[in-house]
Amino acid sequence: VPLAFPVSAAASVPTTSTPTLGASPLCQEDEVAAAVAKLALVMESGTSEERRSAVEYLVAYGGAEALRLVSAAMADDDPLVADEAQLLLPDLAADGALEVLLGRGGIASKNRAVRLRAAEAVGRIQAPVNAQAILPHVKARDVELSRMLLWSLERLARRDFLVGKPQRTIKSVRMLTGRGLSLIHISEP
Repeated sequence: VPLAFPVSAAASVPTTSTPTLGASPLCQEDEVAAAVAKLALVMESGTSEERRSAVEYLVAYGGAEALRLVSAAMADDDPLVADEAQLLLPDLAADGALEVLLGRGGIASKNRAVRLRAAEAVGRIQAPVNAQAILPHVKARDVELSRMLLWSLERLARRDFLVGKPQRTIKSVRMLTGRGLSLIHISEP
């Protein structure tokens, strides 16, 4: 499915093919870098719709710079742009999205909305996630964030993407957040 991108912004983005979400564009490395640089400008000064569409393009292109720009978009003033970034950032798992989500660009952000968006996005990662990597981010003083992380842990567990003592971790987080025992059964080796 080709991405819809406003003509004003798309005219300046060089591509040899229209990128599709989840597929690798058929661009040369330098063309991708140039396109990502143009999209960075759109992210800085584009309209809300242009920024939202740029997030889709950045995810389609992938790479470290795209990851940085999409993670920064979770703090966008427009909630639709931030939503788009939150929903699509996990698609950059191969580029290090989990590390960003668990770091200063995510759960450790000073911005509360970004912390909550990142905690939710962790559950959308389509790759194995070590439960023990999430546990240090669960804090009794921030129950809302901890509950969002619990939701993500349970979502990962249901899809068999949670590794590293998942049952013990979920039980600990449930007890800390006052959510009782887990309703899902997870087998541990």
